[in-house]
Amino acid sequence: MVRGMNAAATESKPTRIKRSMDKGLVLVIDDDLDTRAAASELLADMDYWPVTMRNGLEALNYLRRGVEPVAILIDYYMPLMDGESFCQALDEDPRLQKIPRILISANRDADHRQRFCGAMAFLQKPIEGSALEQTLRQAAEKH
Repeated sequence: MVRGMNAAATESKPTRIKRSMDKGLVLVIDDDLDTRAAASELLADMDYWPVTMRNGLEALNYLRRGVEPVAILIDYYMPLMDGESFCQALDEDPRLQKIPRILISANRDADHRQRFCGAMAFLQKPIEGSALEQTLRQAAEKH
């Protein structure tokens, strides 16, 4: 009887969408947990492999281990190492200079900081899926 109940329960479970995540790793750097979670879900839905970090210092140490993401989403305002300092550190390392950068911020005035960061784009938080997808497509073409 238990066997039959398990079979019925198994049949009624919703099927999960299988994700290939074959478009590459995207590093998301933001001190806000909700933003990291939302960006991760968007990226996974687009078949990217999201990896998140809480600040620029943590991300820089991670990248120096040899990881090569296809793009980096960088919050401009973070503790320990903000987006601008993180970008300056990337510029000092020839291997890390070439990684496409996308600046993100809830502050509408941060869009002018894009050139200081050497970012290819600025996305306003909360990040819209279509804007992120288009920006990552452009990053892939440049990379």
